[in-house]
Amino acid sequence: MNSIAWAGALPGRIKAPLLASLLALLSFLRPTPVLGADAAGIQRDLSLVDLRRLVLEQNEQIQARLYESEASERIARGERGIFEPALVVGADYQDTLRPNNRQQTAQLGFFARPTFAERNTLYNAGLEFLLGTGAKVRTGYALRELNNNIGAPETNALRLTGRQYETFVGISATQPLLKGAGIDATTAKIRLAAIASSVALQEYRRQVFLALASAEASYWDLRLAQEQATITADSVGTATRVLADNEARLEVGKGSALDVVQAQAAVASRKARLAQARQTAFDYASRLSSLYSQFTGADTALPRAVDSPETAEPAPSHKAHQPALRHPRSPLARGPPRPHTPAVPRSPVRSSKHCKAPRPR
Repeated sequence: MNSIAWAGALPGRIKAPLLASLLALLSFLRPTPVLGADAAGIQRDLSLVDLRRLVLEQNEQIQARLYESEASERIARGERGIFEPALVVGADYQDTLRPNNRQQTAQLGFFARPTFAERNTLYNAGLEFLLGTGAKVRTGYALRELNNNIGAPETNALRLTGRQYETFVGISATQPLLKGAGIDATTAKIRLAAIASSVALQEYRRQVFLALASAEASYWDLRLAQEQATITADSVGTATRVLADNEARLEVGKGSALDVVQAQAAVASRKARLAQARQTAFDYASRLSSLYSQFTGADTALPRAVDSPETAEPAPSHKAHQPALRHPRSPLARGPPRPHTPAVPRSPVRSSKHCKAPRPR
């Protein structure tokens, strides 16, 4: 009451932001829901088989590892494509205008002009291959369209004389001798990509096993918490009936007030245990639902474990898979051979019935 009166005494420009802040704080400080009778309507039965299916389909960590494994596999397939032929098509255009030096003028001779001008267009197309040894093989066609001023009249030295063509059809090979030579150097990236893909696959399998193991452990923890909550609820009912009986006996004068107080304490203690058991079951249910990427909320159905643990069958003996160990006369069943020891001769022993005691003289 004092805090409300103090807030009402504040000025209007301060009171409105303060009340808004208090309302926002109260909206976040909501009590945690407890899994009990009120929450029974928003539960759904979940079997162990359905849990495994949901974890495999919706677990975010499993999905992330799966995408990483698929990406690594595609990268490995892409690295193996270096031996596939590549179609190469190109075109170049050259426009040159430069003065000729003395050496160039001497080489051109009669056709020499002070300035050299040319406009060339180069076309090429072909297929390129990479061999295992690192050699690059190229087969294709090349066309050069040449147009320059060699042979132009002196009155118009920059005039182009006309187009001329050069073609080339053939195969060219380039084999490195030091760096990048050999099959090991050529396929190094392929091997690294394959190893990375294998590692990503094993990480995915590891994450699947971890998620399934955690899910099954949480499932049985939830089942145990549910059973404990059920047993505690039965004990609360029993303690409530005992309290009613003690109150009835006290009314007729056959009981004492101490018995009623002890029964009330027992009921309160069992109700506290019931609340704790239900909260524990709610925590396990929330943890279990988070394993298949379902977060708890007001409209979210919490899982309820319906399967009971079954008695596991005894594991088959190792002898069932090894016939040599099952047969009693097998040398493996008899163990390693023992060293031969010669028999020690023993003195003959007579039976007591045939032995006579010596007579006294």
